[in-house]
Amino acid sequence: MEQVEQSEKPKATRKEQRRKGKYAKKNKQLKWLIFVAVLSFTIAFVFAIVSDIFSQSDIAVIHAIVIAAFIIIAVVFELIASAVNYADIDSFNAMASRKVKGAKICVMFVNNRDKVSTIISDIIGDICAILSGAASLTLSLTIILTLNINDVLTQALVVALVGALVSSITILAKAIAKAVAKTKSTEIVFFVGRLLSIFSRSGK
Repeated sequence: MEQVEQSEKPKATRKEQRRKGKYAKKNKQLKWLIFVAVLSFTIAFVFAIVSDIFSQSDIAVIHAIVIAAFIIIAVVFELIASAVNYADIDSFNAMASRKVKGAKICVMFVNNRDKVSTIISDIIGDICAILSGAASLTLSLTIILTLNINDVLTQALVVALVGALVSSITILAKAIAKAVAKTKSTEIVFFVGRLLSIFSRSGK
């Protein structure tokens, strides 16, 4: 009887460990999803306010600058996200072993490339794309009002042309960024790591 009881306890313990492990994994995933949702809302809220402030202007150049700013932000973060995905962690591990400044941050980025890609590319990139689309519509309306275009067909053509121009520039710029990131991944990630190490407490 004692042997049976002793053999049953490890099985029960293993089941409990697996159950706890599954619960911990689900809890971690839930926390990550909540973090992504809160971060997305915060960034979108801040960017939308800034965009709305500038959209009050009736000067087309101001709207064009806002669109350019959103495109640049989206492209820069796409460049970083792509570089992290392409980067080889061995080079950064070697740097970290030599205590090169910023190397530990680079290792952390590459080890968590999925999360980095979600935050940098999916969240910030998508928000910038949405807001640049809204800003392009505002630019179209400003052009229509400035030029006093009353024809409905011409108005639709202006909106379509501005939207298509903004979209094509964004897509082309992101494609170039990905191509650059593929060949210069180590340099780009290391630059970001060195830059962020300035704000790190340990400086590493």
